[in-house]
Amino acid sequence: MGRRAPNEHQARLMKFITVTVILATVAAFSSLSFAFSQDRVQRIACIENQHAMCAAVYDYQADNAGVNPSRLRLAKHYFTGRPDDFGACPADHVPYTYDRETGIVSCPNPAHRPH
Repeated sequence: MGRRAPNEHQARLMKFITVTVILATVAAFSSLSFAFSQDRVQRIACIENQHAMCAAVYDYQADNAGVNPSRLRLAKHYFTGRPDDFGACPADHVPYTYDRETGIVSCPNPAHRPH
């Protein structure tokens, strides 16, 4: 009664290995899904931030006879987003580029540009 048959021991080992492989597979897929969703959320936050910054430039223009701000930071007063997101991509903190002629604000990362 104290000893198990070798086949019973092997069957338990196989069950343990099978469960371990299944759990490892589930963990791998969920971590990939998390990484993908996190990247997508950062991209969306960057695009929304660019829109808010363009709106701040337009508001600056409305208050200053249609003149674009000479520097992007002059429109900071009109920015409605999070203050620490002003002027840089929230994902990688690279400063945005600002075209003075058009008033367009864009992220240097091509994946974060609106289509």
